[in-house]
Amino acid sequence: MNQRQKQKEATRSKIMETSRELFREFGFEVTTRNIAESSGISVGTIFVHFKDKRDLLINVLHKDLEKAGLRSLKQLDPRKSVLTNLINVTKPIYAYYLSDPRLSQVLLKESLFVGEEYTNKLIKDQLETFLEIISKTISPHFGGSQDDVNNFMTTFFSLYFVNIIRHLKFKTTTVEAAIKDLEKSLIPLVRGYGVD
Repeated sequence: MNQRQKQKEATRSKIMETSRELFREFGFEVTTRNIAESSGISVGTIFVHFKDKRDLLINVLHKDLEKAGLRSLKQLDPRKSVLTNLINVTKPIYAYYLSDPRLSQVLLKESLFVGEEYTNKLIKDQLETFLEIISKTISPHFGGSQDDVNNFMTTFFSLYFVNIIRHLKFKTTTVEAAIKDLEKSLIPLVRGYGVD
């Protein structure tokens, strides 16, 4: 990497770190001007690195979520039950979201509900891969029916998101409380498919 590339990467990192702090403090209402001023750069420099403010937000949090996802996937064990695997892989992701509820609310709101491009970045880049790996781990419990695995995972995914969104609204929630509520929702699902 030459000097110019190093400088460009350093500027990008500075923008992302400053943005993370400002999104945490002010939510998505923070302006690119605020981000630029706090980063010590011009507003135009932000747009050299990022298409718009949403793109910046997604990029800021994408790496963090990716790390949490990798920690989650290390929890998979095909010898354990479907329920145990789902709970174990969910804990690191929920811990990430609940470590900074305000920032997570901004991420979910701005990425899931405001346009296909950003939804695809969050879901396609991370969650589909995550769910595909989980599916492969739990497939043996389903006796070879890929349709059952796909339907089960779609339902799991729905319960997973509804639960974390609900818990992000609570001011005093914990990872343990969120996991306990998810587990209560998953038990009937697992029993219904006969894979407990």
